Amino acid sequence: MIEGFEHVGMGVTDVKRSFDFYKNVLGFSMKLNEGEEVLEEMTPIIGESARLATIMAINLSSGAAIELIEHKSTPPRPLPDVHWGDIGYLAAGLKAYKIDELVGILEGKGAKFITPVIEFEVAHGGTWKSAFMRDPDGIFLELLETEKLREAGRKPRIGGFSHVTMGVSNMEKSIEFFKRVIGFDEVLFDTEETPPGLEPVTGGQACRWVTLRQGKAPQSPLPVEGGMVVLVEARGYEGKPIYEGRRWGDVGIMEMAVEIVDIESTYKSLVESGAEPYNPPTDVDMGMGSKGAVAYIKDPDGNSFEMVEAKKIGFLPPKVVGPLLRALFKIRSKF
Repeated sequence: MIEGFEHVGMGVTDVKRSFDFYKNVLGFSMKLNEGEEVLEEMTPIIGESARLATIMAINLSSGAAIELIEHKSTPPRPLPDVHWGDIGYLAAGLKAYKIDELVGILEGKGAKFITPVIEFEVAHGGTWKSAFMRDPDGIFLELLETEKLREAGRKPRIGGFSHVTMGVSNMEKSIEFFKRVIGFDEVLFDTEETPPGLEPVTGGQACRWVTLRQGKAPQSPLPVEGGMVVLVEARGYEGKPIYEGRRWGDVGIMEMAVEIVDIESTYKSLVESGAEPYNPPTDVDMGMGSKGAVAYIKDPDGNSFEMVEAKKIGFLPPKVVGPLLRALFKIRSKF
């Protein structure tokens, strides 16, 4: 059973430089694991045996975590020249509270925004706000303030990841996959109008945009939240696969990871529901006492999704860690 959005996986040029940015600028201050080794269990995904440096961290204002990966055996391949509407992961979105004030605060910490704050309507008639920036490797990041976050924000702050944005080749096929297989069954946004101000991101490319959200409330012992995905289908342009000819862990967004309960049965169920099998459940040692099981599937365009069942986090079981993290999130929200 898919419980919620667990983390975003990113390949980076320098894992320590990237962690410094995500920690000090974007608030991913609690490190969950760190290591450098040959992860043989990832060989089928990478396509080769490779030494990897990894850091995973969370933002104490809640939201999905970040996993940073740097190839060490050979130099990581750089981020390609991505055209908006290419097929694959285009951007990752972060929770934003009081975004109009937050942008200035983050700029003071070194963040480089490429769009102004943009306001747009969602399907139920409310308004959301967003602004785009780039990380040290040029990866697109979106700050997103929903109405719920606007009402909850006591002061400007940034949270963890709320969504990913993906270029797709067939919108209807992708919508059906995310609704039926992944469980992102609520349509929040469906339009062919691009909000003014996004040209530095889209390059003026005409697109259809569809935002889907997981409707079911998570039941995991860990404080994961329901995920969202923004699907982008270009008009008048045939997008190219972003990760074609590249390895898992090369620079860019590699995957959206979801939290799983009973990974064996869930993997089997998702494959029977139409997901392309990629790698069956495998036990992994993530370092610093964190252990779990992971499995991979692919969407209709061949993009990878990781399923994660946490067994231990910092030597402790999820049922112990979960309440501690929830308490930290609650304290953080007050200050």
